Amino acid sequence: MVPGPARHRPDAPRPPHRLRGPPSVGTGEPHGRLRDSRPRRGTAPPHDPHPVGGRPRSLLPGDFNDSADDRALRPFTSRFTSAQATAGAGFGFTWPSGFPVVRIDRILVDGVRAASARTLPAARSDHLPVAATITF
Repeated sequence: MVPGPARHRPDAPRPPHRLRGPPSVGTGEPHGRLRDSRPRRGTAPPHDPHPVGGRPRSLLPGDFNDSADDRALRPFTSRFTSAQATAGAGFGFTWPSGFPVVRIDRILVDGVRAASARTLPAARSDHLPVAATITF
């Protein structure tokens, strides 16, 4: 019998872990800018993603698995504003879902305003989901 690929054998060495940045939201632009520049047939051109102040509108939701004061997150926390911190109801703790004591899931915004933010009831996860109302 010929052994299968190395990745299927339990004793095979694992590939090195690749760190990746937070997921982008939108259409592939960096930092999740809400912009779609792809041409479409029969539709109006996409709206201008830059508000009057000239700053791009950005939304960065995610499971950051760390507190907001962690220095690894400073590139994001220095640029973005936490929806929960500015417009949130309650502490916004999301983990563990059975008895949340820390906020590691958050919605970060830039160029838009969070009108409200909150945690939602537990679902099929060990984290509570978060939601925010964003105004432009």
